[in-house]
Amino acid sequence: MYISAQDAGQPTSLESTNRAHVTVEVVRNQFDPIFFEQYYAVTIPKNLPTGASVITVEANDADTAVRKYSVLLNVVQLIIDYIHCNYLIHKCDYLFLFQVDFKTLSYLVIGDDSAPEYFEINSETGQLHTKISLETDTTELYRVVI
Repeated sequence: MYISAQDAGQPTSLESTNRAHVTVEVVRNQFDPIFFEQYYAVTIPKNLPTGASVITVEANDADTAVRKYSVLLNVVQLIIDYIHCNYLIHKCDYLFLFQVDFKTLSYLVIGDDSAPEYFEINSETGQLHTKISLETDTTELYRVVI
């Protein structure tokens, strides 16, 4: 792959092109999380205060490890000195390190019906709690999909 860089110099602009080797590795999550219980059921009073805990859900993920990756990018930098009217081409390598962690779970309320309006979940702990008061709502049963 070729990478080009161009400045917006006046009266003329300068450009540099260099070849860079970029490796892309596709990382896939192998296993779906599995909840400890297939269904969770809880009865709560209508006057439960906002922010009150309703239930804590738990899941496990069979993915085993944090995968670490690196990308090495060879770059040519064009350094321009406008005062002395010269430029310097500088070659350098940039190493980007990142990791993908498929073992860590994140919980999110995704539905159904009005449930996301009334309930929210701690994304790390799985603790579901009321988001707003339930007293004025006439719903008798909430189905919360996590």
